[in-house]
Amino acid sequence: MNKKMLITGATDGIGLETAKKLAAMGREVLIHGRNPAKLDAAAHAVEEHARLPRYSLTAWTCASSSTRWRRCC
Repeated sequence: MNKKMLITGATDGIGLETAKKLAAMGREVLIHGRNPAKLDAAAHAVEEHARLPRYSLTAWTCASSSTRWRRCC
């Protein structure tokens, strides 16, 4: 069974590096960030780093003025 890994603060630093390593291991990775542009760049960085035929990446962001989540990328 493949567990889903949620990484918050995944747009840079430790969060981004963790997401890259988990994706490279073939894990199902969900990343979260507040800035949609930075989140998009992080998603592309994770995808480039994974280089595996099988991994899953979902990027989510939440507007600070509402509680509605939206999928990014």
